[in-house]
Amino acid sequence: MEHLVEVQKLDKFNINEFETPSPSDIRAMMHALKYNNYFKGIEAPDFPLGRDKAQLDAVFDCLKTNSKVESLDISNVGAKPENIVQLATALLANKNTQLIDLNLSGNPIEGVGVQSLCKFIETAPHGIVTLNFDNCRIDSKGFQALGAALKKNVKMAGSLTYINLSHNKIDPEGSVGICSFFSNPNGIRHLQIKETSANLETICGAIVRGCPELRLLDLSCNKITPKVIPHLTKWIGSSSSLETLNLSGTAIPPEGFRDILQAIASNVYLKNVTVKAKSNSLGVAGAKAIAPVLSSMKNIEALDIGDNDFTEDGVALIANALCENDTLRFLGLDANMSAKSKKGNAEGFGALITLIESNKTLNSLSLGGSKTMQPKIDDLLSFIYHVGVNDTVTELNLACNGMGNKGAIALGKALQTNKFLKTLAWDDNGTTVQGFVGFKVGLERNRTLKTMNLPILDISACMKELQVNQIGKFQKLVSDIGECVSRNQNPASRFEASKGFQMGALMLNMGQQSFVDAQLLKIKRNDPAKKCERDPYCAVLDDAAKTQKVITGFHLLKEETQDELDMALKKTLAGFVQEAAKVVYQTKSAMKSKMMELLEKNFESFDAETFRPLKTAIDYGAKPFDDSTLENILVNAAGTEILNKASEFYSSTVEVATDYVYEKVMDSLDDLFEDITSEKPEAEDEEEESDSATSAASPVSAVSAPATPTLHRVSTDSRGSAHESPAPERTPTPEDKSRVGGTLKDRIAMMEKAAEKPRTAETLRPVKPEKKDEKKEEKSEKELEKEAKEKEKELKKKHKLEEKEKKEEEKKHKLEEKKHKLEEKEPASPEPKPKEKPLRPARVSADEPAVGHPPPRAAARPMPGRLPQNLMLAAAIGRGPASVPRRAPGTPGDAAAVDDAAAIPAAPSPSPSPKPAAAAPRVPKPPTKSDKDSVLAQAHTAEPTGAALQHITKSRPRMSQRPGAKKGKGGACGRHPPSRRPRPVRASTETSV
Repeated sequence: MEHLVEVQKLDKFNINEFETPSPSDIRAMMHALKYNNYFKGIEAPDFPLGRDKAQLDAVFDCLKTNSKVESLDISNVGAKPENIVQLATALLANKNTQLIDLNLSGNPIEGVGVQSLCKFIETAPHGIVTLNFDNCRIDSKGFQALGAALKKNVKMAGSLTYINLSHNKIDPEGSVGICSFFSNPNGIRHLQIKETSANLETICGAIVRGCPELRLLDLSCNKITPKVIPHLTKWIGSSSSLETLNLSGTAIPPEGFRDILQAIASNVYLKNVTVKAKSNSLGVAGAKAIAPVLSSMKNIEALDIGDNDFTEDGVALIANALCENDTLRFLGLDANMSAKSKKGNAEGFGALITLIESNKTLNSLSLGGSKTMQPKIDDLLSFIYHVGVNDTVTELNLACNGMGNKGAIALGKALQTNKFLKTLAWDDNGTTVQGFVGFKVGLERNRTLKTMNLPILDISACMKELQVNQIGKFQKLVSDIGECVSRNQNPASRFEASKGFQMGALMLNMGQQSFVDAQLLKIKRNDPAKKCERDPYCAVLDDAAKTQKVITGFHLLKEETQDELDMALKKTLAGFVQEAAKVVYQTKSAMKSKMMELLEKNFESFDAETFRPLKTAIDYGAKPFDDSTLENILVNAAGTEILNKASEFYSSTVEVATDYVYEKVMDSLDDLFEDITSEKPEAEDEEEESDSATSAASPVSAVSAPATPTLHRVSTDSRGSAHESPAPERTPTPEDKSRVGGTLKDRIAMMEKAAEKPRTAETLRPVKPEKKDEKKEEKSEKELEKEAKEKEKELKKKHKLEEKEKKEEEKKHKLEEKKHKLEEKEPASPEPKPKEKPLRPARVSADEPAVGHPPPRAAARPMPGRLPQNLMLAAAIGRGPASVPRRAPGTPGDAAAVDDAAAIPAAPSPSPSPKPAAAAPRVPKPPTKSDKDSVLAQAHTAEPTGAALQHITKSRPRMSQRPGAKKGKGGACGRHPPSRRPRPVRASTETSV
């Protein structure tokens, strides 16, 4: 008693601390406790007191006399109803009893025992604080009596805070009886009625009215109907202290569970709530119902929804919804995915991987299985490997998943790289000796896992299968695993692991480096022209090649900084030892002075001579303070903790820098690859443009791409000769300027232009890449590249068409403006004009005569390289553009065109200069033969265009089709010429044939 009770400050007498006491020993101890004033409680949980009636009688006899005992715990001791009757009698006999905590759980006291005990409850002088009747076989009559007794004692409303009525038979009748106390205002904070067949509608209605301070409510294994949901949501909405709500095994409807979660999320007074809803068979419908609410839950700290048949689809919905949650700390999804699923569990585990990567507050995850619900091993292994690089999960449960040796070895690999996991549970997975060996290899290299219960079930199964000569080796293996966990609990072990070059950190960067290497290889394969050898490209490739060297340098700098910090801390803390020792000595001297003052005040007979030997004895007789111990504490213990925190800080700094470097390098490589792949189609476009320009400039072109129409103005000088003046050059638009620069290729083009390097169609012609014979490339990658190139081509074609349409619209607009200007320059009051001879429209071909015209006369075929006379004449007198495309020799319709040209009169072209007001308009004269010859001679020098040819041959309507034309009157065709003045012909914007 002197060394155990006093040192440990124990105030409860526990019979289990004695070595199997006999009934006579127990009677002796209970007899001594009758008059003991030190112990405040008697405990004998799970001790077989009920085997001997004398043992229980001794305990009850002690309670008749003792007035200090406040708590009695005789749970699961085998007490019977008649024993509880004796207990009630003993408590009623002690008028000075202080008993306020009573635990009788696990004893079959039945209704008779409760009814006898209710007599004490009615008259308890201080009320009851804790009342535990779990699994006592109490029926509805017993609960009716209990409710009446609690209600009768007026002190119960303010004293009772904990009541456990689980695993009994309350039934609807007992629910009404116990609710007679619950419905009145009380201070209950902990209420458990698990598996009682209670009427929850009655109980929840009573809780709403009388239990405002309730913090834990356990309704598990009782059926919750839709009628119960409104009472629960009403109570949750009004509660300000709810901490734990257990709805497991209640068959709650999905909509009802959603309403409860919404009620919790809507109550701003609730914080850090734990919700348990296991084994409710919510299914995928339940996951869909609660998913919208999960992202908005800001006051739920733990959510356990295991064994609900969510399948991988429901797990994915829940995990994706929780990615946006920033308050959840624990998530339980045990036994929700099965290996029997046809499409596997990859979707569910993929969503969980995304969850632990995006949610930085989720640090505890339970993914255990069951005998009937175990996930697919390969999908589970992918999740374990991602845990190896995770920095948020600190507690993980993977028990009963049947992952075997593969899972054990995968856990060992994950522990080698994970530096944040502290608690792990993985028992009942069918692990054998090979799996334990692989797990041990990884655990030896881990310094952060501090809590891990040994997988006893798997160990015992292995022991049964091993031979006798192998058991000793296996025991040594299990012992080494336990020693590794114990070693990690030492603060110094973590810093020792951080010394030296950390290969684990570099292993984490190998994944990012592999992406860089793959992109470099991809660039080389798609650059047969070796354009990457240019200066800007070379710099990017050189930087990418040096990435791994730079990252390794980061880790070497971290190691060097840690060594410098270690030396500086040791020096600083060693210098602080003297200061700390000085403070210790000063406080000891002050304490000695106060002790002397206390002696002087209380002992008047003590003089100064009496205190002198005492002071000497304290100075030299007391245990001395060891400075070396203080130095060891400061340098080794405190210094190690400081170094551990600093190491985490340095590691975080290196990770940020590493991620930034890899991100920038990959962005540069992506831009480079895009420039290389996009340069080929652009070169082809430039080649086509150059070819079209060359064909337009050549004298003979059979079929070419449509050229951009150019407006030409034909004017007559003072001598009457016609000449052309091209339209002013178009100024570049903002769209043209936006296409300049921006990418690396554009900058290179600008540099070449600055260096005056000519870029012709031959230099821009792309080199055909060599055929690739690489069968190792995956088909999917080729298809993706092909689709990407096709999309790029389509986008470029669409962009070109849009630009072309814009140009045509601009030119149309300019032509219309010019037309209006020419009309405005006409005289305001013109005199009657002389009638002109109408023009005969040109025929499309020689075989198709025009309407109302005589058949064409035979004419000589024009010479090669010369234009038909009708086209040259039209270009000269202003009936069409000055530049008309030439016809190939022998084109049909040339003979008719020569005859038609003789009937075309010369028309004056409007002059841009203003005319005098008094000047009369010129009357055109019919051209003579000499005039025709001179005009034709000048027209031979004009360069025709396709647009002009089309205008002459097709655009001009027949005379009979013009508005206002009259048949059978005047002219060569029997018609009068039009009275209006002819306007200059503008170029057509339609595409030529």
